[in-house]
Amino acid sequence: MKKEWYKTWWGVLLIIAFYPILGTYLIWKKTTWKKQTKIISTAVLLITAAVSGIVFSISDSNLAKTRTEAVKLATEGKTDEAVKLLNSSDVSDKDSLIKQINMLNNREAQVNALETLNDDEYNQLKAGTLNAKFKQFTEESLNTAFINNIKNMQGLEDARKTVVAVRKEKELKEKIKDLFSAWDGSNKALTEAIKKSMNDPKSYEHNETKYTLSDKDGKKVLVISQSFRGKNAFGGVVLNTCLATQDIETGVLLEVSCE
Repeated sequence: MKKEWYKTWWGVLLIIAFYPILGTYLIWKKTTWKKQTKIISTAVLLITAAVSGIVFSISDSNLAKTRTEAVKLATEGKTDEAVKLLNSSDVSDKDSLIKQINMLNNREAQVNALETLNDDEYNQLKAGTLNAKFKQFTEESLNTAFINNIKNMQGLEDARKTVVAVRKEKELKEKIKDLFSAWDGSNKALTEAIKKSMNDPKSYEHNETKYTLSDKDGKKVLVISQSFRGKNAFGGVVLNTCLATQDIETGVLLEVSCE
């Protein structure tokens, strides 16, 4: 929850700084007190302001110590104690810190972070030399503790294999998606090849495209069937079908045959 401005450290300092200035002005310009009374009142005002500043400084220092202690507890694995300490304090960013601390041992967060690492970074993680910055953490020491927890997570190798497989599957789907028209679902490269072989390319009209995933010489390929209408040499509109094999990685058509 966001604090009112006058409850923040800078708000309190502003009030403390402005209070004696305004008070002194009012005492000397707006009252009809005797000079001695004004001097005593001003002195009391300034002393009060000074004491308030000292008290606030001590309080702010204590909050800083509490914050540091909570972070230290969290990095030592004592997350429950850290959260309890913050909840009983008025540390300004305690909500953010508690959220970060609760994420340290969160399995889902660890797996999601593991998915973002490339092979080099993963090897650095296992070697204890990874220097990555995860956006969930604004506190550097908590970010470091999170990395260490990922390194020591149970079933790390299996989790890594799973997230790599999922990532490759996503990448494959994105590559396949890019090979086809978002408008009518036709294969872009095959459509271009068909038009080049037609008597009247302008008469081309896509009908239907289907494909299956396969392997060819160790590569992932698509086996595509695409039907279309177009004018033949006699000017008649006929329905034709072309079959093709396409390299997913390069987008190159390896084989094309048309009825």
